[in-house]
Amino acid sequence: HDVRCQVGELLGVRGEVHLGLGRDGERTPGTFHVALNDLALLQVCQALVHGRPARFENATAQSPEAMQTWLSTSADHDHTMRRATSAAVQLRAALARLSPEQLDTTVPCLLTHDGEVVLDGERPWGALAITTQTEMHLPAHTEQLADLTADVVSTHS
Repeated sequence: HDVRCQVGELLGVRGEVHLGLGRDGERTPGTFHVALNDLALLQVCQALVHGRPARFENATAQSPEAMQTWLSTSADHDHTMRRATSAAVQLRAALARLSPEQLDTTVPCLLTHDGEVVLDGERPWGALAITTQTEMHLPAHTEQLADLTADVVSTHS
């Protein structure tokens, strides 16, 4: 797989769906962490482009307080969707412009899941930002993403 193909798969997995809603259609903070994760991934891409030190941690993307703050700055569902779509588009563009050397750069990472450390070490950025996202992270949110798709279809029908 070349990098452009993997970025395309990242696009295909998420389409324009980046976050979820509760089954009742309300914006719930726990399902918006994918958008915050995109922003954290984007920061590392930008650091690599500019030759600055980079580190990736997913704690903020999992913080209920951070998610609630992010949601509280959106006027409504459509605004939230535009912000999430923008973050995803920026991330895809940043990943696509990274050179093979930048994608091979090892980046210190601290990843947790349900309060447990699942990774505390260096990983090649492309493997983490593209492969792990398409093969593990986004598929883990399939139900939330499906709920959002159903809500968007019913809202716009």
